[in-house]
Amino acid sequence: MDSGISVFLTDKKGTIPLESSLSAILVQKQGAPVPFEVIVAGHGRLGSVEGPGAGCRTVLLEEGKGWFGFLRQAAEVSRFDVLAFTDSHCIVGRDWISRIHEHLGKRQVLSGAVDHGERFVERFSGVTTHGEFLSPERKRIANLFDGNFVIRKEALKVVLPDLPVRPPVSDGAGALLLARVFERRGIPVCHEPGLRVFHESESFLQSLRMWFRVYGPNTLITRYLDRSLPGARFADFPRAAPVVFASGRGISLMSKLLRNRRAYGMKPHEAAISLAWISAAMVSYGLGMVSYGQKITKGCE
Repeated sequence: MDSGISVFLTDKKGTIPLESSLSAILVQKQGAPVPFEVIVAGHGRLGSVEGPGAGCRTVLLEEGKGWFGFLRQAAEVSRFDVLAFTDSHCIVGRDWISRIHEHLGKRQVLSGAVDHGERFVERFSGVTTHGEFLSPERKRIANLFDGNFVIRKEALKVVLPDLPVRPPVSDGAGALLLARVFERRGIPVCHEPGLRVFHESESFLQSLRMWFRVYGPNTLITRYLDRSLPGARFADFPRAAPVVFASGRGISLMSKLLRNRRAYGMKPHEAAISLAWISAAMVSYGLGMVSYGQKITKGCE
């Protein structure tokens, strides 16, 4: 196995053009401390990133296999012994490759940090969706940032048999489940603040959509697959689960925001808007769980 870094960039078709995310990686080819390759993953043709002179390879994601299926593909097609993952919602730092080489050392898994920006929407998004990955401290964490993490190929191969293919899970749910598998295997996930990406933030309507279509279902899926997660017992009560999880998450986010309002740079009117936004998001979150629960029920009939 060659010593170097295989970078996987997933096309999520967000507001950041895939070409911008790719360019931020490729520009680091000159002066990189180790050789690295770039592999763009997505569904269907990837257009302008394909063909001679693109500077990368492409891989077609398998339908119905979810994020864990993608990780299996990554382990198979990667050339190098270190795998780094990001996506087209992110712009990696200009020294991202150098930072990976600098900070990985003998560690097996690094979960990187995230920046959102200084505008209100960006600060709000950071607090509510990526709060645990904003920490400036290097520490062990019980989650994984799917848009910015690094793993040694051998460590990934060790845990692949523990990762369920059915039901297929998204990257957000998969990252949490993968981190739990690492914990059970005694492989620490280290939050590395020196490994940073800029992540696009959602508008109000995009946020409601994410809480409904992604976070709500993910809450039930992860607790169905890992019964040791907090609140897993409530997943057995379809009518109670949306209320319990939405209320708990809402109270937690609101209290966190109020306690740290000044540290987040929130002005009084921004804090009030944030609380209203969180309330609306939690309604969407609960409805997302209700909708997903109904799909499961119909599928069993």
